[in-house]
This record gives sequence, structure tokens and C-alpha cells, in this order.
Amino acid sequence: MRTTSTLSQAGTGKSGVPDIVGCYKGLFFGIECKAGKNRPTPLQAKNLKDICKAGGLDIVVNEDNMGSVSQSLTAWAAIYYISDD
Repeated sequence: MRTTSTLSQAGTGKSGVPDIVGCYKGLFFGIECKAGKNRPTPLQAKNLKDICKAGGLDIVVNEDNMGSVSQSLTAWAAIYYISDD
């Protein structure tokens, strides 16, 4: 069974790319981090939507929901993860 995960921070990278991108159990995710009530820019929103359309998980996180990121990843992986056993 494949259980590795990869994570990278894209905060200083290309414009519009989520702040955190990674792979959990072979599934791609993008997390955009915002402070307070800030929202993603139109380009960030488009890229998050594209990630979702391609079967990845897109999350916008702030102080109010940052505690649920781990739960979201775990639940999402449980739905989409296909064991290679």
C-alpha cells in the first residue's frame, strides 16, 4: 500500500499557484492560505477550480477553518484512495 505524502510551499512561486501544494496517498491537493476575511484572487480561484475539476482537493484556509484541514484531507483520501495492494 502506498502511504507516502509530499508537500511543498509555493508562497514565493508562480502567481496564482496555491500557497501549499502536495500529494497525499497519491492524490493531489492545493491549499490557499488567507488571513482574516481575505479571499483568493480571480487567478487563484481559477487554479483552485481547475485542481478540483481534475480530481484534486482544493482548500481555502484561514484562522477559522485551519483546524479542519487534516480532517478534510483524510476524508477526501478515504473517498478517492485506491489501494495498490
